[in-house]
Amino acid sequence: MSKDFRARFKDNYGNKWNKLFDLLKSRLNTDQLDDKVYVYLNNLIDGTNDWRKREEHENGKITREGKTDFIITSKEEAIRFFEIDTSKERIIKSTYNQWAGNTQVKVVTEPVDTSVEFTLKMLEEQLAANKPKKYKNNYTKGQGIGVVSITDLHLGADIKDLLNTQDFNIDIVLEVLDRAVARINSYNYNEVHVAMLGDLLESVTGLNHPLVMLEMDTRNFIGARGIINASKILVEYFLAKINNLTNVYMVSGNHDRVTPDKKHDVSGYAAELVADRISLMMPDVYLKYHPYLLKPVIDGVQYILHHGDKMFAKKDFAVWVTEHIRHDVFNLGIQGHWHTTDVVKYSKSKLEKFDKTSVITRDSLNFRKITAPSIFTGNTYSETGGYSSNSGLLITSRFKGSKAPDTFFHYF
Repeated sequence: MSKDFRARFKDNYGNKWNKLFDLLKSRLNTDQLDDKVYVYLNNLIDGTNDWRKREEHENGKITREGKTDFIITSKEEAIRFFEIDTSKERIIKSTYNQWAGNTQVKVVTEPVDTSVEFTLKMLEEQLAANKPKKYKNNYTKGQGIGVVSITDLHLGADIKDLLNTQDFNIDIVLEVLDRAVARINSYNYNEVHVAMLGDLLESVTGLNHPLVMLEMDTRNFIGARGIINASKILVEYFLAKINNLTNVYMVSGNHDRVTPDKKHDVSGYAAELVADRISLMMPDVYLKYHPYLLKPVIDGVQYILHHGDKMFAKKDFAVWVTEHIRHDVFNLGIQGHWHTTDVVKYSKSKLEKFDKTSVITRDSLNFRKITAPSIFTGNTYSETGGYSSNSGLLITSRFKGSKAPDTFFHYF
């Protein structure tokens, strides 16, 4: 077959197989086409021995069959071969047969139900079948109360060889958490509270944005497996090693959703599932979860804890905090999300009049905002947006007699 004819044929039909097959069936007056016709057409258009066909069923399932010169042994490779949109379809059955350097592959897919209710039910059933191990608290003699704020772990992210961003993977996270525990325990607090400020996982679905699949460990951190592994890491390598841990506070981040699109899960249900699992693993620790905001009072300070991605956080902190402020204690707002560190102290201007003389004085207000450092260093998406950071966390504690707590930033 001449190259010119093949080019014209491809221009007319390209990969619009359904249109081409319908045309052939109508011309040949038959409902079936032999596999040899598929092979012939692929050779005609692409000049290769690859062929693909699909059959749609009334129940919404789709069967795809094909042959290729490439070796296919996994669902991920089959998805690429058939160009399956995983946000709309899920493989429920697959077979691969190899011979003489060729693969014959067959997959069956069903539609993906993107509703939160369906996804949560599926995750909860899988989690219920995996009973977690229980851990005991470590108690030692100490003094004082410390509050540890840790945010943006993005467990499952696998980043390497970027220009301005440090490599990041689970092995690195475990090293960072080990150093974090050593720093926390070095303060020898009698009572430790831990605030987890969201983005515990990189992605439950692997579909948060187009690049996420390329920069994460999809084998161990997708779906229920990701929630199981994240919970185990947070407990076994962090919480269970902290001396005198009494309370854990958790909010969700934008990465903690269980659906591809954030509009379908605005609460970040994955963080809630992790919180539920941590409660089972550490029954002696008080754990409080809320989708977006917690306000515990700890040692005379109200901590206003949130991730930093919600609409109210886009307003000036001094504006929206007035709805939550307490006047009998100091108020410390702590957020994550931005993969950076920032401390904002607020004061007010007051106009005093003495006879005919006006004097402006500045009074310190009883609230402050801190953006805590993240554990996650960044990825291609954040680096191209101008955001990258060093792994770190925040520890705060109040000495007797002081109003505002002292803040200690630690980087690893």
